[in-house]
Amino acid sequence: MLLIFVVALGLRLNGVNWDPGFGFHPDERDIYMRSGCMYDLLTTAPDAEQCGYVHAQPDAEPGLPSIGTLLDIDRSPLNPHWFPLGSILIYCMVFLRSVAEIFTDLNPFDMRYFGRPLSALADVGTVAMVFILGRKFMEQVRVYWQQGSQP
Repeated sequence: MLLIFVVALGLRLNGVNWDPGFGFHPDERDIYMRSGCMYDLLTTAPDAEQCGYVHAQPDAEPGLPSIGTLLDIDRSPLNPHWFPLGSILIYCMVFLRSVAEIFTDLNPFDMRYFGRPLSALADVGTVAMVFILGRKFMEQVRVYWQQGSQP
């Protein structure tokens, strides 16, 4: 089973830098831009209020939010105001950039080095889930056949 996961991860990570930073998928680019804006807003970077969605949400408050600000959908810097793909990836990207910025300076598009492997891990997680579900299903089929009945 480990071999299947290693092969799946190898296939998924092969060519992860396929575009040398110039040909992002539109959703990928938007995730990087949203996470970059959220990071800039949380770290109170210069001109963070002019960044993408923040410019369209003038009530967003820069800096780490208080509990009241965090729970206010209009003022929270953790509200990406963009939900077609979910927001967990945006939060993961902001966290990873916060850690990486300790060691190096990154721009939002350099986050592809974190985002694409995260996507690959999610894909390998899908392989694991299919394996687990398939094993459970086949166990049920085996039990039915042993009992002499059909599923």
